[in-house]
Amino acid sequence: MQTKGTRPAASIAAALAGGFVALAAPSGTRAEAYAGVGLGRAAVELNAFDESDSARKLIVGYIFDLPAVDFGVEGGYVDFGSPRDAGASLDISGLEAFAVAGVDLGLVGFFGKAGLMLWDADGSVPGISAGDDGSDPAYGVGVRFNVGSAEIRAEYERFGIDEVDDLNMISAGFIWRF
Repeated sequence: MQTKGTRPAASIAAALAGGFVALAAPSGTRAEAYAGVGLGRAAVELNAFDESDSARKLIVGYIFDLPAVDFGVEGGYVDFGSPRDAGASLDISGLEAFAVAGVDLGLVGFFGKAGLMLWDADGSVPGISAGDDGSDPAYGVGVRFNVGSAEIRAEYERFGIDEVDDLNMISAGFIWRF
């Protein structure tokens, strides 16, 4: 029986995802979902435009903790701010998806990630506006400090957008595992 506000397709997808996770995890592996936020600084370079602005992101993921290493998937939304210079501006945001691998050394851990960014960009110079979107590779490295279910992380991410000479972000974030 369907209750108000639920969709059968969503319930089936959630059940299949849960079944896949249970089958994929080796015996004795602890698997956890997580969500969090990050704040940082994004730098963009496009021809003579070389500026930075504050950036923010929302993060969700799922991690399999093995005794010394962990593997997971992570996704999120990133807003790179609105860098401006001499009347020119560039607004870039997007969705990102990563495969993540890390190693824990007690309370401190290190991780790397590689994936894809689905981005949307709008730029303007006085009298002219233009927009573009696409998908390009992305990768990053970081360090994390774990205390129970909480994680504080610092990371560097680089986005290989063909239309932009360079786009990277340095951020600090807070993650909650559940």
